Amino acid sequence: MWCGVAATFIVIILWIVQAWYGVIWVHSSGFVVGSTDGLVGGGMVSPPSLQAGWNFEQNRTFSWWIYIEYGSSFRVVAVPLWMLLFLSAGVTGIAWWRRRVFQRNISQGLCGACGYDRRGLDTSAVCPECGATT
Repeated sequence: MWCGVAATFIVIILWIVQAWYGVIWVHSSGFVVGSTDGLVGGGMVSPPSLQAGWNFEQNRTFSWWIYIEYGSSFRVVAVPLWMLLFLSAGVTGIAWWRRRVFQRNISQGLCGACGYDRRGLDTSAVCPECGATT
């Protein structure tokens, strides 16, 4: 859960920084990975069009959709940061919601897994509805 919150904040910060700067890492073999123009992605370029190592550039545009380009000497695939933001925030939100429902069920004497009313049962007894031990 906390990893999801951290990932969401990292994507938000990266997206804000993308308004001004991009960073691309190029391996000498032509493998490229980076984040620029509101996208994060990677690919293969032969021969490398940028020097090997870290390359920083000032962004010119901001892309809002998936970028796929390929030819005889290159293949590049990139995904917009807003998609990663919604994915990480959505998964984190669902995890927080499920935990809250679980804790509410436990505090009200219900089964944490299925919500069956366990009042009157021994605390160590399994749930007669789903078989959970909570």
